[in-house]
Amino acid sequence: MRSRVVIKVVFLVLIFQSVGVYAVESTWSAWEKANSLSISAAWIVVRQPDKGFCYIKHRYDANPKKMDLSMRKDLKLRLSLPYYDGIKGKITYQIDSGKTKKVKPSKFEAVLPKSVAKKLRKAEVLTVSVKPVNSTVITQRFIMKGFNDAGIWLGSKKCKQKLPDRFTH
Repeated sequence: MRSRVVIKVVFLVLIFQSVGVYAVESTWSAWEKANSLSISAAWIVVRQPDKGFCYIKHRYDANPKKMDLSMRKDLKLRLSLPYYDGIKGKITYQIDSGKTKKVKPSKFEAVLPKSVAKKLRKAEVLTVSVKPVNSTVITQRFIMKGFNDAGIWLGSKKCKQKLPDRFTH
């Protein structure tokens, strides 16, 4: 009996450790890091080379099945959808424990209303759910820590500079 309890405890510890590591380990691509102006908690500010604008992007864990969340100065949050067969129905999103809302996506992207960005300034988390074709519902949480600090950069002079790609130069 005791050995079963020990096995269960060890199993649970291993599960929680793997989940914790998976949730904590996050990164940006080498290109994003090379062209970044700032990193603020869960967000990076990336200057688009030769274009004269920046965008902020939520960190990701390099899992190709996860969505990316980004925003430009226009305050439209863009979810990139890595589901090649598309998704079924609308995307649902929720700010903290507020009301669940829906938005219709294109095949590879969904754009959330500007009002969402304004609400996220005071939020802790944005939860998004999608139903990829031939798959189960996927729910992803985006932590808003650092969102405001990163967003301040979007209208800055440094973002307006048209500089070459620092990754290739």
